Amino acid sequence: MDAGVRLLGPPAVRVDDAWVPLRPTKAHALFAYLAYRGAPVRRAELAALLWPDADAEHAFADVRQVLRSLWREPIGGLLGRDRGAV
Repeated sequence: MDAGVRLLGPPAVRVDDAWVPLRPTKAHALFAYLAYRGAPVRRAELAALLWPDADAEHAFADVRQVLRSLWREPIGGLLGRDRGAV
C-alpha cells in the first residue's frame, strides 16, 4: 500500500493514489499525531493526551472508540492493531 501524510495545508493522507482529507475530529487528530511520532504509541499515553481530565476507564474506552472509527476508514489500514500500542 502506497501511503503519505500531508499535515501542512489541508491535512490529508494518501492511500494508494488517492488523497483522503483529514477532518477536524479527535480521530483524525490522533492519526496525525501517530503519523508525526512515526513509532508505536502506548494506548495509555493516547488516553492521557486526548482525555487528560477523564478517569482511566473512560479515557481507555474513548481511545477504543476512536480507533474503531479510524479502522473503518480507508486510512485505517495504515494503523497497526495491538492491545498495548498503536
